[in-house]
Amino acid sequence: PSQRVRSHAVDQTNRRQELSVVNTVKESNQTKSLPLICLVGPTAVGKSGIALKLADQLNAEIINADSRQFYKELHIGTAKPTREERDKVPHHLIDCASITQPWSVGQFVTAADEAIKQIRNKQKVPMLVGGTGLYFRSLAFGLSAIPEVSAEVKNTVQQRCEKEGLASLYFELAKIDPQWAGDLSPHDTQRILRAFEVYVQTGKSLREFWRNDPRQRRYEHLSFCLTQDRKMLYDRINDRVWLMLEQGLKQEALDLWTQYPQNEILRTTIGYAEWAKYGGDGDGAVRDKIQQNTRRFAKRQLTWFRKEAEIKWIEVTTAQAAIEKILTCTKKELPKGL
Repeated sequence: PSQRVRSHAVDQTNRRQELSVVNTVKESNQTKSLPLICLVGPTAVGKSGIALKLADQLNAEIINADSRQFYKELHIGTAKPTREERDKVPHHLIDCASITQPWSVGQFVTAADEAIKQIRNKQKVPMLVGGTGLYFRSLAFGLSAIPEVSAEVKNTVQQRCEKEGLASLYFELAKIDPQWAGDLSPHDTQRILRAFEVYVQTGKSLREFWRNDPRQRRYEHLSFCLTQDRKMLYDRINDRVWLMLEQGLKQEALDLWTQYPQNEILRTTIGYAEWAKYGGDGDGAVRDKIQQNTRRFAKRQLTWFRKEAEIKWIEVTTAQAAIEKILTCTKKELPKGL
């Protein structure tokens, strides 16, 4: 009898181990099948608030794809989620870099890949949220195969910029590729220099590389772009700038300029750059310029996302209506039980 008891105990142990292996395999397969949810759109359209409610409904964690929310020195002007919001729903890639060492797209993709892996290992859904179109495209489809630019070319372009001014390079880019130049801010030093370096190195525009680059999905993803009536969106932008000023944007920006007087990120970030360029004209003039630049930026963001064929557009009449539309689409694709 004691032998039968021992045999039964061994059988039970083996059975538990077998079930554990089966469940682990099921969980692993389910984890791999979890699509990446992407929520993109123009600044001030309401991405963050909608993302928080979606994350709660979908058992998701949020990966930031706003290129300025990476930086731990920038707060009010980047409209980061609050500490309370980050405690409620885990956020990745916020305050993870310094403006003294700007992140590249490649660094973002590497960090986002790791975040997606961590989130899926917890049986949760990864949700990319932000308005930087290049970051969305690079994570979803991969970086374009653009040849490396030599140090000699970089130095040549930098010297030309210092001698002739950024505007000269921008206008030459506009002749080479008007559509690409139209998507750029004439004051975006980093992207203009990058585009000009590639042109000098290869004789081709960046858009030409993207156009000829085969799009291969790096992740299965469900992508949504929030949009809104232009007047409503512009009113939201203007109101948000007022709120940022009430929260202390001016002092934050001036303190940063004192600490980092030649910083490239500050010089190309709306809400911070204007204090250095127009501060002498008075607070009202700076406010108007921030509002104007933000509206123009939102327009460029929408132009970018309209070129992405695999995005589903969601008109934001109310936040709740937008959430319900997205949930209807996503719940068809997600495994049951999440």
